[in-house]
Amino acid sequence: MINLKNKFFVFLFFCFSGLGQAKIYSGSFIKKIPEAKKSYSVISYNIKYGNKLDQIIDYFEKRKNLKNEIDFILLQEVMGDVKSEENQARRMAKRLNLAYFYVPSTIKKDKNQNFGVAILSRYPARNFSSFLLPHQGIGESYFKEVLQVNFSLGHQELSLTNTHNHPRLFNYQRFDQAEKIFEESERYHNAIIAGDFNTFSKKNRKDIIERGKDFGFIDAQKDKEWTFKNYVFFKMRLDLMFSKGINIHESAVFRHIKLSDHRPLYMKFSIQ
Repeated sequence: MINLKNKFFVFLFFCFSGLGQAKIYSGSFIKKIPEAKKSYSVISYNIKYGNKLDQIIDYFEKRKNLKNEIDFILLQEVMGDVKSEENQARRMAKRLNLAYFYVPSTIKKDKNQNFGVAILSRYPARNFSSFLLPHQGIGESYFKEVLQVNFSLGHQELSLTNTHNHPRLFNYQRFDQAEKIFEESERYHNAIIAGDFNTFSKKNRKDIIERGKDFGFIDAQKDKEWTFKNYVFFKMRLDLMFSKGINIHESAVFRHIKLSDHRPLYMKFSIQ
């Protein structure tokens, strides 16, 4: 749980850093807004600083069935230019004719690039916002921003929340961050939370999944194993996807897409 000391530091961060009201970069390259459907598809993918961004975009572009099927794409480790509004989410959205929403959490050491999370969509948003997670990463001097985008799909509403939690945290801090995300999403009847939770510990992951149930969220990828692979034997389930008020038709980890050290999470769903 978030104690008073942590709340005080978050309060100071809001007041003096300016990141409590982070700028969200957004735009749309949608050529034609599609009709509301009976089912939708979402992907969540940590793209490792977008090191192979063009190859990732090519993958979607050359597979028309995938390009036309995926309605929402949640990206982590997205890079942007500090001096302009150019960012990797915008580049990808332009190529795939999508709307995009990008919020940076910090500026990288070279001072010319920022770094954050993005949501791309075939549908325009009803509204969008961001909020801060508690706790700075160990040895780091910034708080993480979480992106939340809400959609009206015909007569139905859908909230998407995208997070990239700090990798260097104590387990109780990682739990606090997840709990904050559940709290911010609880008010929505139909909601999906996804991203890189950096759950290195199986117990920590289990505790977070169980806490999500208290807010009405279920683990949408509960029968899946690793989502992250580094080197030969280093495999872990760091990426999670939660759903609430959602009928899950299919879920998978696309391990055949090897353009990052993470693998994309996929879910096909309908709204209750």
